[in-house]
Amino acid sequence: MHSDIIIVGAGIAGLATAIRTAESRPDLRIAILNKGSEDNSNSYYAQGGVAAVLDPENDSFDLHISDTLQSGGYLNNPATVEALVHGITGEIARLESWGAQFLKNGNRYVLGREGGHSAHRIVHAAVPTGKEIMRVLRSKAIQMPNIQWLRGLLVTELIQEHHQCTGVKALHHPLQQTFELRAQAVVLATGGSGQAFSQTTNSPQATGDGIALAHQAGAHIRHMRFVQFHPTALYEKGSGMRFLLSEALRGAGAHLLNHTGQRFMLHEHPDAELATRDVVSSAIYRQMSTYGLDHVYLDLRPIPVTLLREQFPYIVQTLLTKGYNPAVDPIPVSPAAHYQCGGIATDLSAATSIPGLFAIGECAENGLHGRNRLASNSLAEALVFSTYLAMKLSDLSPARTYMSAVGQPIGTAPSPDYSDEVLRLKEHFRDILYKGFIAGDYYSTLQKCSALHRELLSIKHLHPDCIQTLNLMHTGLLILQDAVQYQQMQKEFRPIPGIPLQS
Repeated sequence: MHSDIIIVGAGIAGLATAIRTAESRPDLRIAILNKGSEDNSNSYYAQGGVAAVLDPENDSFDLHISDTLQSGGYLNNPATVEALVHGITGEIARLESWGAQFLKNGNRYVLGREGGHSAHRIVHAAVPTGKEIMRVLRSKAIQMPNIQWLRGLLVTELIQEHHQCTGVKALHHPLQQTFELRAQAVVLATGGSGQAFSQTTNSPQATGDGIALAHQAGAHIRHMRFVQFHPTALYEKGSGMRFLLSEALRGAGAHLLNHTGQRFMLHEHPDAELATRDVVSSAIYRQMSTYGLDHVYLDLRPIPVTLLREQFPYIVQTLLTKGYNPAVDPIPVSPAAHYQCGGIATDLSAATSIPGLFAIGECAENGLHGRNRLASNSLAEALVFSTYLAMKLSDLSPARTYMSAVGQPIGTAPSPDYSDEVLRLKEHFRDILYKGFIAGDYYSTLQKCSALHRELLSIKHLHPDCIQTLNLMHTGLLILQDAVQYQQMQKEFRPIPGIPLQS
């Protein structure tokens, strides 16, 4: 078996890249490596839609660009933002030609509005939009003979020769055996790092693998402190993956209430519940901190019941399953880590600072999001820039490279005592990082988390649980280090009177 391109990750970014490259270069062999199930990825769970200018009578490219820049605090790369806004309409048409079904009223899209958007421009599917896009992309990828799908492989190291990435080392955990896979190009499409926090909307697979691998290999990493918290994750006691209550609910009329039943966002921002995610999350945290609360409430009762059932059937059914009737009950919510805006530094073609290594999707930082991602720009990002990356990969010449085993089977899995220790360290790390980061206590949190990381390194073992826990800790420390450095820089900097200091 040989491959010319290795793509690590089988979410929307990875699959779209594989398909677009395979279409333009059927002579290139493409291997998709997936450590777990693609049905357990952030892409699959993505409830939000795709932001695109599909109603030019009431929207425009300039408005979408302006909203994206404003949401990102003008720390975005304008060229990247423009590429996204102008490119996504064509990607939606391409998905529909492959069989994707988005909500329409006749020939017109049913467009929602979410926080930070100045117009209705969010296109949705009847099921979670990510799930629908994944359905179409998987079906397309399976049909392409030059795409090979290798499941159960967890990448543990990037191989470099002569200052170029030439492959990966991976653990096939079902077989408990290590492998080397060689290729001309390696694409990291590994998603985010939400599992570094105890409260997150992210899949259990979102352990920051790609960012940790790239940083260990010496690739440039950028803006790691820019972690977006989603304001309205369903509150449940304990840690784990939180069910996300889509921002489109607030776009459809849902209100945020505090413990006394007051709409506190009316006093926080002119856009109230439709302010950007960072603004709303901060407002909720202030309510929780001031009054000693675990959560606030999202009131769906202002949304007509028929509209709620027609446009949000998955959310309604999930809430009913969990014991909440959205037509009657305000829903308890709290902020949860949602999206890694920073990551592996890339250009528009997804090239990193290491030749032969590319990164795309949430693990990459190409200048699109700035300090805070505009709602529903993430699925759009994965689709648009996969086309840019495919154009770059299409320049490769086919060459035969082989996958071969490097070493003997690992042996038996760790003892229960060992597994319990890894779990203890992981949960302690995640809880400390969540509480410290959301409170802005970066320095002492970094010290505590570093100690836990050192403790896990002392028992490092070639087992998936340990490897992924080390990755999420590594990524969490990068987030804290960037936050500490920025905080210290701000303290040392003395602004000139009369000139506002931008964050």
